[in-house]
Amino acid sequence: MIMVKNGDKFERGIMRARLRFDFKGISRPTRFFFGAKSPVEVAEEIREKQLVAFQHVPIQGIAITELDGQGEIYTISDPLTAEDVAFAPVELVVEASSLEELIRFSLREEFRKIDILEPKEMFLTHYDAEKMLYQVGEEMRQARFLAARIEGKGRWDG
Repeated sequence: MIMVKNGDKFERGIMRARLRFDFKGISRPTRFFFGAKSPVEVAEEIREKQLVAFQHVPIQGIAITELDGQGEIYTISDPLTAEDVAFAPVELVVEASSLEELIRFSLREEFRKIDILEPKEMFLTHYDAEKMLYQVGEEMRQARFLAARIEGKGRWDG
C-alpha cells in the first residue's frame, strides 16, 4: 500500500509509473537460403506479441492506462558475436497500489527504465520495505527455478 503525504496527513494512494521495455530481435536463420528474418523483423514481431499480451492478459494489481509500441526500432552490433541485434521499444503507463506490484516488471530482461509519475513523495514503513524485499527475493527465486528447469530440459540423464 502506498502512503501519500497530503498536507500534514498520510493517505492511501495510487502509484503511476512509466515503464520502458526494449524487446530484442536476433536474426533467425532458416534451412534454406530464403525466408530468413532480419533482426528488425524479429524485434517487431516480438514487440507485437508483447503488445497483445499487455492489452489482453490481466496483471494482478496493475492497470495499464497507456501503451505505446510506436518507438523506433534501433540496431546495435553484439560485441561478442559481431551480429546485428535489433531492439523494439515499448512504453507503458501503469497504475499500482503498491511498490511490490512493479517489481515483477523490473526483473524482466527487457526492462530498461522506470519513471515514477505520481506521487512525488512516498512514505515507506519498515513493513513496506520488508514486503518489497521479500517480493524481490520471491521473484528472483522463481526466475532461478524457471531458468534451471529450462536448462535441464535439453539434457537427458538416462
